[in-house]
Amino acid sequence: MSWFLRELRFHTVEDGVELLRAEYFDSPHLTLSALEVGRLLELDRETTVSVLDASVQSGFLERSADGEFVLASCYEGSPELAAGG
Repeated sequence: MSWFLRELRFHTVEDGVELLRAEYFDSPHLTLSALEVGRLLELDRETTVSVLDASVQSGFLERSADGEFVLASCYEGSPELAAGG
């Protein structure tokens, strides 16, 4: 996790989604398992599942064929990513 994100503490799933978005925008080729997301954001299992479900439902993340989480294809090459988020 980025050093400044470690300083942030969040209280809602929406906050967790925003932190996860920041990680994927910083490294758009991330491919993470649910366990890795939980470790990255220092979340319990239930919160990790909620953050990932929200991220997939919003269209931000997709599940790869092997079940890992990747940035949705609609964001690949996005000017938003090129501009740094």
